[in-house]
Amino acid sequence: MTVTKKLYLEHLLILARAMRSAFSKQDLDMAAQIFDERERYIEKHEPDQSTAPEGLVDQLLKLDQELILTAQKQRQAMIASGSQLQAVRSYTDSLLPARRNGDWGSG
Repeated sequence: MTVTKKLYLEHLLILARAMRSAFSKQDLDMAAQIFDERERYIEKHEPDQSTAPEGLVDQLLKLDQELILTAQKQRQAMIASGSQLQAVRSYTDSLLPARRNGDWGSG
């Protein structure tokens, strides 16, 4: 479906702002759903050949760059959290197993 370039960019800008809001509230599930909605919109719509309003493309690109940086930071935080969890799991696995027949002093 072809839409005016202005409408196309404005819709992407609305989705980008919503994604920024979701990230700011640490709602990664919502941010992912908004990203999926953006992908569906891009897949189903195409901008016409009209001229984009001045500054709209730059505004969208700036916000997209901000979202990319935010998503990368979230990814790094999740990787670090996973590493910490793995370290704790490795430590607890290295501890002596609990005895099945009573407590430690009943042996």
